Amino acid sequence: VEGGEEHILPPLFDIFAGEKRWLDINNVSVVRADSKKSFRNFVNVMNRLGIWWVILTDLDFIYDGIKTLKEFVDDSDIELAKKISSEVDKYVKDKENDAGQTLTKKMRKEIRMEKLRSLVEERDEIRGLLERLREKGVFVLTNGELEDYFTEQTMGLEDSKDRRALELALILSEIEEENELTEWFVDVGEFRSLFEAVNGKTRVD
Repeated sequence: VEGGEEHILPPLFDIFAGEKRWLDINNVSVVRADSKKSFRNFVNVMNRLGIWWVILTDLDFIYDGIKTLKEFVDDSDIELAKKISSEVDKYVKDKENDAGQTLTKKMRKEIRMEKLRSLVEERDEIRGLLERLREKGVFVLTNGELEDYFTEQTMGLEDSKDRRALELALILSEIEEENELTEWFVDVGEFRSLFEAVNGKTRVD
């Protein structure tokens, strides 16, 4: 995972499974990579050791992350990712021109995410790309990033991302029923899909 998911996935998976310490019991670890660029290093090591893996990553993975895993992705998907990057870059540049000033790094990121979300909604080929990535073990958060799945109540917990994730993890550890998650998440469907993929693998092994 890229960041705060490290704290949130263990209690969230416990809720989905109806069992405490589900990841530990099934010998599964959540590893924080901190950067999309680091995924490749982890994947290479785990492949050499014969360890099955999945990645959970933000939507901008299809903008600038796929190339880091090019050995594991089809050439046609790399080309599609290049087209997406060019289209998004043009959109950001047009927004910058309209604003008549150089945008901050944070503003450019927000505009990129805005365009990427619209591409997912509008284009079958991009939804197809996301599905193929899932089949290869790369789960992309289609809403953007982790914080885009939080309710206003969750966003009010703490100022920093990590501290918010830690506080939410503590809250989740006290929850037993999945329907209680609506207080904290606007949607958990993609996290459940990830859980089901991991659960399916642990049953096979």
